[in-house]
Amino acid sequence: MSAVTYRRVVHEVVDPELDAIALNQAQARALDNRDTPEVDSLLEYIETLRGCGLAPRVCDELERYGWLLVELNGREGSFARTVAGNGEQIARDLRPVAGRQSLKRPALRRMLAPILDVLADVDLDDPRRDFDGLIAALERVIPAQTLRSRSLLHELGRTRCRTLLRLLREDGPR
Repeated sequence: MSAVTYRRVVHEVVDPELDAIALNQAQARALDNRDTPEVDSLLEYIETLRGCGLAPRVCDELERYGWLLVELNGREGSFARTVAGNGEQIARDLRPVAGRQSLKRPALRRMLAPILDVLADVDLDDPRRDFDGLIAALERVIPAQTLRSRSLLHELGRTRCRTLLRLLREDGPR
């Protein structure tokens, strides 16, 4: 089994999914492109056929199927964007930390202890408070997997460990 790397996720997941999104958008224009003056989409051709005297029942059925295709195409595009977004997030998480100085557990404890001590008595579940910026800032300095590692949580001690896990909205180390 080969390793999952940043480059592999980008080349095998994100890039192909972005191509799928582009094709999905082209397909959407082929189904319904009434923003242009020329007749160049399925639904516009159905309207043209209706104007040429094709049986109304046939035109109604064709139009119903045309709108069904538009709806399914929209859903497909939504899922493709979700997959691409998730792939980009995974790739970002896997991006090498070149140039970042490696910090040892005691240094991490010294860095995190004052923050966690202040947050120990704060209601981290209060919906009026937003800690996403703090979490993002921490993860820019300390890789996400390090923040959640058993060794760092052990180094922090029980109270600070609980506070960090509450901040990260997690149950325990990975």
